[in-house]
Amino acid sequence: MKAIADQLITASRSRHACSQARHASAHTRQCSCMPACDPHSSPQDLQAVAQASRRLRLMFAS
Repeated sequence: MKAIADQLITASRSRHACSQARHASAHTRQCSCMPACDPHSSPQDLQAVAQASRRLRLMFAS
């Protein structure tokens, strides 16, 4: 359960960073808020967000 919580925190931080970037530049405002659009996201962050997203979909599907 802690691993899921850690992944959700990482996902939240990534969304927050993307939100800040979107407000900072017109170019980023044109991009949808996905971690992949953030050029500063590390591969580990992107993987954690993807895993958390999959787990949430599975939790809500059942």
